[in-house]
Formats: sequence, C-alpha cells, structure tokens
Amino acid sequence: MRRIWVLSAHRAGFSGQGEATRLVVENLDRQQWALCLLRLPALERNRSPLGRWLRYFPRLAAAWIRCVPMGFSWGSVLYVSLGQTWTGLVRDGVPLWLAYAWRRKKRVVISLNGSNFMEWNDQGVVGRIFVRLLRLGKVITVLGESQQKRLIALGIARERVRIVPNTCEVTGLDEHRVSEKQHGADPLRILFLSSLIDTKGYPEYLEAMTALSAKRGPFVEAILCGPLTASQFGERFQRNKEARQWIESKIAEINSSSRARACWIPGARGDAKWTLYQKANIFV
Repeated sequence: MRRIWVLSAHRAGFSGQGEATRLVVENLDRQQWALCLLRLPALERNRSPLGRWLRYFPRLAAAWIRCVPMGFSWGSVLYVSLGQTWTGLVRDGVPLWLAYAWRRKKRVVISLNGSNFMEWNDQGVVGRIFVRLLRLGKVITVLGESQQKRLIALGIARERVRIVPNTCEVTGLDEHRVSEKQHGADPLRILFLSSLIDTKGYPEYLEAMTALSAKRGPFVEAILCGPLTASQFGERFQRNKEARQWIESKIAEINSSSRARACWIPGARGDAKWTLYQKANIFV
C-alpha cells in the first residue's frame, strides 16, 4: 500500500485552507493509500506579540521533529497545503525542503488555497522563496485560471499547474426560486456569512445596517454569521476581544431601532448553513 503524507497547518475555527485539506483527506481512497497526517501549528495572532512567539516556537520545533520519518518513506507522496504568509512559508517550507533534499524523486503535490501570492513581487524576498518552494512540487494546484497564469509568469511549467475549482457546500437556487425570494419578503433578511476578518468587510456591513436602521422603509433582519478569525491582514482590530465588543455594540445599536433587528451567529456548517442561505433574501 502506498503512503501519502499530508502536511497542513492546524488552527482553531474555520479556514479555507483547512477545509480544502479536510476534503482531500476525506476523499482519498483508503484502499490504495496509507494516510499519515502531519499537523503543523498555526500562529495564534490573538495573543500578545511576545506570548504568541514564546508559545509558537516550541510547538513548531516539535512538529518539525514529527516530520522526520517522512523523509525516509520510500515511494510515498507528499501533499503540502502551503501557507501564504511569512510564517506559513517558513512553517511549511522547512519540512517540504528537507523531504525533497532527502529524496529528490519524492512525489510532491503543493496546494495553494487563497490568493495572497497574486500580489507578491517575484523579485522580493518572499516572492523568491515562494517560487523556489513551488519548484519542488511535481503538481501545484490553484483555484482558478488567473492564478494558473500567475504561476506560469513566475516560471512554473504550465503542465505542472492544475486548477481545482473553489468549492462551496451550498448548491445554488434556480432563477424562479431566487425571484420568489426577492419579492414580497417580510422581513427582508440580509445575510453576511464569512470568517470575520475585518478586511472581508463585516465592519462595513454592520455600519451599513446601522445606517439603514435609522431610515424609514421595510423591516430588515440583519444576520452576521461567522467566527472571529485572527489574521495578520486585519486593519481595524488588534485583538478578538476588541472586535467582539465592537460587534456587540453595533448589534445593540441596530436592535434599539424600530426598523431593524440584528443577530450574530458564531458560525454555521452543513444543514445550518444551508438553512441560512435558504431564508436569506440578500446575500452580502
């Protein structure tokens, strides 16, 4: 039985990168593959700067040690969900490089989830490290044609770059059902569903709902769904506690009006997510 090593960051809460790895693991044919899952720690960005690094380095070193047997696994395949931050490239890149150095003919699949690399300068330090790591992969998966073109422009051979369409757990409605939902809705349900990173727009959504609640018009139900997710790309809030307090104050302000009511659901999956989409009239 052939062995496949799955190298992926593990973080609390939902992440697109983690979900993509979960789908790969769940859909592997277990009769053909012996699965070895190697979890690497994600940086806990909601901790203080000193605390996050003091906690992170020992956990990362221990995880790298657990990766050592991978380098001596002959005939195996290595699947790496490569991070797209400084810490992600170091965290995932070290065991990837070591595995390749130990046995250069090792089959390596590198999965890219997200689009941070689309903005990187290929002559910068991060861009050069990124390209060198990609050259270790026999197959690199991306989420769309524009990302494929970007990697080709960076010097990765076209035949090595495969497009795996971005996935969604929810099946779309037909045109007739959409039209039914958008006419005569009472209340008018407006849904924002995503990981709550401020650069994804949830503060603007709540601010818009606050402004709407002060105006005349049909009654509105505003639903904010998603877990607070610490990210290095956050701009407005440094800590989850600060973001939570702000969200709760905005929801209280909306609910003090007679025009609208708002609620925050910390996250939804499966049937619960499907129900939210079904009941929503507008998805933000």
